[in-house]
Amino acid sequence: MKWILLKTKINEKEFEAIENSLDVEFPLDFKNIVLENNGASPERMLFDTQNTKERVAEYLLSFSKTDKDNIIDVYNYVKDRFDRK
Repeated sequence: MKWILLKTKINEKEFEAIENSLDVEFPLDFKNIVLENNGASPERMLFDTQNTKERVAEYLLSFSKTDKDNIIDVYNYVKDRFDRK
């Protein structure tokens, strides 16, 4: 997949700080995609999966705390909607 409109580049330390603040560990494949394409959009937003056709991916949430609508901002906006058992 080709990515366009990359936002602020981040490093592993910044990525791990986000994981720690969210108390999660993201899969290595996802981490590598974010480190290379933080906040970017796929050139082609529609894609097919094994079970469905024409799925939509608009963009990756940015892991840079300085970017608008970064993953922490979005999490804080929606966190009360989750049941975290």
